Amino acid sequence: MDNFDIDSFYNKETGEAIYTITDGVFNFVGRAKCHENDKDLGNELTGMQIAAMRACIKTIQYEREMAIVQVNTLKHCISTMSMSPRYNENSYEAKKIRRELYLAENDLKTICDNLTAARQFLKKYIDDKDAAYKHIRKLRAKNN
Repeated sequence: MDNFDIDSFYNKETGEAIYTITDGVFNFVGRAKCHENDKDLGNELTGMQIAAMRACIKTIQYEREMAIVQVNTLKHCISTMSMSPRYNENSYEAKKIRRELYLAENDLKTICDNLTAARQFLKKYIDDKDAAYKHIRKLRAKNN
């Protein structure tokens, strides 16, 4: 995904944020909606950050699916070539395809690690916001 456009929208009445990443072919939409209990503390920045992270997670998931297809295609190519009686494991082409498979598998591992990190970041962000909101409510109740 080299070229992409970003569009965002926030509805103050409903507390819903929508963040869209478009690569010209696919749209990756992230949504966040303020919980009913958090309406008094919810804001546009928080909603847009959560929606943006969800859209980014969807783009990473798409990249992961494309990397899986690439790895499987290369494995199938190697398998098909090895069935040929004229297959030479030491040929330039065979080495090049094995190298491409190695690189594709490393890319897939990196993408999976990035996806895990993004999901953990989003979970931590939401948990931290929830803890802050609970603390603010506790302080408000104490002062009243």
